Amino acid sequence: QDSYSEPQVRLLQEMFPGVCSIEVHHCLSIAEGDVARAAQLVLHRQEAGQSLKTNVTVLQPMAQRQKAVVNDQELKSRIIARYSYVDKDDDIREHRPVGPKS
Repeated sequence: QDSYSEPQVRLLQEMFPGVCSIEVHHCLSIAEGDVARAAQLVLHRQEAGQSLKTNVTVLQPMAQRQKAVVNDQELKSRIIARYSYVDKDDDIREHRPVGPKS
């Protein structure tokens, strides 16, 4: 990995706070350490939609990624609403047991 001076990296990250450090290092390596060219490259890549983005879910703690807890009754009603099936023909049919043989 290219080791550019820390002030160069910090300067670009101050100029572009929304850009991840990987993108800054990438642009600095393409620009061969020239901060002005790297800044132009960052702008161009952002406008073209080519800038590298960090995966936010990896950076979030596990507690923040978990969904809100749903109480049992609400969960049951959601499952029934989504997957239940009522056999209407079965409701109409009448059960007549067979009479005993004599």
